[in-house]
Amino acid sequence: MKCELFKQDATFINHNSEGKANGKVTIYKAGKVYVIGHVLNGIKQGWEIMYYENGKKSKHFC
Repeated sequence: MKCELFKQDATFINHNSEGKANGKVTIYKAGKVYVIGHVLNGIKQGWEIMYYENGKKSKHFC
C-alpha cells in the first residue's frame, strides 16, 4: 500500500511557551487509513493508526 504525505491538521496542534509543538498531526493517509503522530515539546512521542472498519472508526496504538 502506497502512502501519501498528508498536510498537518492544525486543529490538533498547540504550542507551548517556548513555541514548541504539542498535539497530534496527520502524517499519512492511504484510503481510509490514517497515521496520526503524537508530538510533545516538538519531539515525536509515538503514533497510532486510525481506520474505518465496517463504517466505524477504530484505533490501533503502536
